[in-house]
Amino acid sequence: MKIKIPSKIKLGTSEYEVWFMPFLYRDEGFAGEAYHRLRRIGLDKDLHPQDLPITLVHEVLHVIKRQYSCDIKDEDIDRLAYGLSEFLINCL
Repeated sequence: MKIKIPSKIKLGTSEYEVWFMPFLYRDEGFAGEAYHRLRRIGLDKDLHPQDLPITLVHEVLHVIKRQYSCDIKDEDIDRLAYGLSEFLINCL
C-alpha cells in the first residue's frame, strides 16, 4: 500500500511544511528531522518508500511532544512511531 505524504501538516496552532531533503541521513545521521523554529519537517529524499510513513509519524510525534508539552522519551517516540504507522497502514 502506498502512503501519500502530505506537503503540510497542521497540529494545534502550527502548520509544518514537509520537505524532502537530499543527503539528510548521510550528512546528519537522521532519516527525518523536525525543525520547530522553521515549522518544517525534513525527510531524507532517498528513504525507501516503506520507511517514509514511519519516519513522518516519528517526526510528527516530536512536534506533538513540543506543541502539547508531553513528557515522552525519545526511545518511546520510536516505539509509538512504529505502532501508529503500522495501524495507519494496515487499518485505515
